Amino acid sequence: MPAMHRAALVIALAATLLAVVPIAHAEAQLRPPRGFFGVMWDRAALRGSADEQDAQWAVMARSGVESVRLVFSWAAVQPTPEDPDDYSSTDTRVASAARHGVVLLPVVLYPPEWARRYPERESSPPAHASDYAAFMARLVQRYGPGGTFWAEHPELPARPVRAWQIWNEPNFDFYWYTPEEGGWAREYVELLRQSKLAIEAVDPGARIVLAGFANASWKVLNAAYRAGAKGAFDVASVNIFTGRPGWVMAA
Repeated sequence: MPAMHRAALVIALAATLLAVVPIAHAEAQLRPPRGFFGVMWDRAALRGSADEQDAQWAVMARSGVESVRLVFSWAAVQPTPEDPDDYSSTDTRVASAARHGVVLLPVVLYPPEWARRYPERESSPPAHASDYAAFMARLVQRYGPGGTFWAEHPELPARPVRAWQIWNEPNFDFYWYTPEEGGWAREYVELLRQSKLAIEAVDPGARIVLAGFANASWKVLNAAYRAGAKGAFDVASVNIFTGRPGWVMAA
């Protein structure tokens, strides 16, 4: 290759490298902040064996998942008021999260039949907010800072749960049945307030997460505020599920 052509090639390569460096630097600067990426652990994820599920937690951790929202079923843990709580299902998931360095956000719902206001309805709210609040306190005593779960499992890195979501989408009948139109707001806020007091009595540094609101979520949030939700939670939550694309942008 003639010297002149070689010189032109070197100049072209150098120019290309100079153009790439600023792009790579810009991409490095655009990485999301720590804690940005989380997923929901639900549905098909729950159907595998314990080993299969733990393997999925490993895949999530390798893929950059930093937090997982998952259901803690009150009905599964305390099916009767007399027997001791059965933490076998929640223990398995808390252990997997701790093993793989993933932060948990439990959303606690599904009251057992004995605790429902309307026993024949799975979507019934609790008959007494105090029963739910007492259950929340026991969950914090088990999985919060210094909890019994961590004492029982010294082989795991202690990653106590510090955020708790109180229910999900209570403005929908399929999560919070009430015959009174709009009655969910007053009832839910009472549950929220009692839960906050019970949780913070055990872990004063815990964060109380409002139930996820969907559809016209800003209107639902306004209804919760009118019912007295101000000061009863630390983090608002929006589930952007809607049949109207404009509502996604509004939310």
